Amino acid sequence: MALLFLGFLAYPVSNLLRVHRPAALVVLGAAGLAVWTACYVRVIWRSTIEPHHLDAPYALVILLVVGATMVPLFGFIWLGSLAFYANALLLIELPRKWWLRSLGAVIGTFVVVGFAMGAPTGDVFGNAVQMILIGGLQAAFFRQIQDSTALRQARAELARLAVAEERLRIARDLHDVLGQQLSAMALKSELAARLVGRDPARAGAEIAEVESVARQALDEMRATVSGYRDTSLAGEVRTATALLTAAGVAVTISGVPVGLPPAVEEAAAWVVREATTNVVRHAKATSCGITMGREHGSVVVEVRDDGVAAAGYHAPVLRGTGLVGLTERVHALGGSVSAGPVDGWYTVRAVVPVAAPVPA
Repeated sequence: MALLFLGFLAYPVSNLLRVHRPAALVVLGAAGLAVWTACYVRVIWRSTIEPHHLDAPYALVILLVVGATMVPLFGFIWLGSLAFYANALLLIELPRKWWLRSLGAVIGTFVVVGFAMGAPTGDVFGNAVQMILIGGLQAAFFRQIQDSTALRQARAELARLAVAEERLRIARDLHDVLGQQLSAMALKSELAARLVGRDPARAGAEIAEVESVARQALDEMRATVSGYRDTSLAGEVRTATALLTAAGVAVTISGVPVGLPPAVEEAAAWVVREATTNVVRHAKATSCGITMGREHGSVVVEVRDDGVAAAGYHAPVLRGTGLVGLTERVHALGGSVSAGPVDGWYTVRAVVPVAAPVPA
């Protein structure tokens, strides 16, 4: 977008070609414009990565020096064109606290030099007003970029911290559950290894205790993991809301049925989980709606988004491994799953009978 400002060079280029000048001066002007353009592109290229940090100060200085050299040689039209560039580059390179000062410096210099060159008053003030307006728009645009970048970084950091916290919680729980048993198993195994030659009977007893502790640890680990894997509809809705919000997707929730049979509730929760995961990973959406309710003896769950698939040219979501498994899970309960564009939204819809048969 910043490179579109190169269109202002049409005025000095036209002036350079149409006004009769010595060949040496024309060559000098062309070289000056080339250097100016190269420095401008360099500044924009660096500032796109990290704006307002003077990443290419040498290019900015060369650009201003070339402009100050070209203007006296070629006239007011060059001043009016190049001043827009100087204004834009100072705004994108300097920290925000310097924006008003740099804007005033550029416009003040333009007015003084313009009058010194004998330019008409209307042209001088007309260009100055344009620079004020465009400079204000540029400042607002750059500030929006800064705020959007900061917001994206904050969201990414929140998501990273959430994942790290969950990993720590799981690690802590598994340590609390398995740590003592594994330590006991290690000690008893070492003791059995020392006793196997001297007291085989006691060594056998220690091995039997190791087996008992191992089975107890396995049972406790299964109980702990089942706690993570138990899927409730309300819990999945809360998780989906947090995930979508962290990804910058506006989410709306409508109705969370209660009192469902466990198998039906688990299937509905899996619909919410898989569909919202696909929204975050693939849809590039800005808005997502999750609607749930009872219809004709069935629970209906719809997850829709306004992402790239809503236009109908995205690959069918149901080809994903997660949603293939989801479809098989719902079909096993006598239900159905569909996915596709509906009224401008990409919609994943699952219908699960409440009186669902128990899967084999």
